[in-house]
Amino acid sequence: MNFIYIALAAEGETISKLTAGLNSIYRYSISIGGILAFGIIIFAGIEYIISAGNVSRQQNAKSRIFNAILGLVILLGAVLIIEGVPGLLSFSKIERPTPPISGSGGVLKPVINSEEEAKLADTIKQRVAAVGTSIPQLKALLEEIKNTYTNSYIRNKALAAYFSELQNQGQDAAVFNSLGNIAEKIAYLEMHRRADVNMVDIAYSLNKDDAYQIYKGLSVSGNPVDLLRQLKGVQLADLFINIYEDKDAKDADLETFLKSLNPNKMMQLYSSLGNDKAHLEPLLIFLRRINDPLIDLLKLR
Repeated sequence: MNFIYIALAAEGETISKLTAGLNSIYRYSISIGGILAFGIIIFAGIEYIISAGNVSRQQNAKSRIFNAILGLVILLGAVLIIEGVPGLLSFSKIERPTPPISGSGGVLKPVINSEEEAKLADTIKQRVAAVGTSIPQLKALLEEIKNTYTNSYIRNKALAAYFSELQNQGQDAAVFNSLGNIAEKIAYLEMHRRADVNMVDIAYSLNKDDAYQIYKGLSVSGNPVDLLRQLKGVQLADLFINIYEDKDAKDADLETFLKSLNPNKMMQLYSSLGNDKAHLEPLLIFLRRINDPLIDLLKLR
């Protein structure tokens, strides 16, 4: 039945947008109508004054003034009716069926408040804890979360609770490393990023080759920075070497990689290369190209 709730939630969002549009039209119409009515009264009044002695023109001006005043009265009545009846232009407030929280028996609204958000997090964490260390079941639960919560905000909150509890259980890196290919691992890290949960356990578990392939994949989507911030110095050094020695990589790729590092990570990279002159010298060349502050710091040593 979930597809029914999803459709109704989508209908609710559509109605909400329609309501906002109707409200805008209503406000603009009232303003324009009032301005036009007052304009007609002023110009008809002027016409009445300057038409002294011309009964026909004065009668025409009086008729226009009367009609404008009548229009204002009707306009005012419409405003009183619409503003005085709660919810007349607030269809979005109508309660609609909402999808159940999987496994909890509760309900979840398309937009949730802080209390409901806390209940959602508790439900997800309890389910992760109940699964324990079973990697297949933890992966199945992740798929269930992805498929159940179609609203991106709610899904990310559910994922945040899932990943946080995985880390408490020490299973985050284990689930990640059980994934079959690089594409799945990249998707897992992207979910981490969207849920705003650190990936330090995963980062520390990456081997040299996986780290490079994942970095390249994340670079395509434009989001490698979160991963780089959580790699150790040795891993950053390996990554630099991989990019430098990759025949398909360009100088711009190295510059982009180095620009993504904060000063602390840059220093870790430099220190981890140690006496490896074959790669330390190219690093310094590229640092000069991008005018990295580390160059000036090294000159002071």
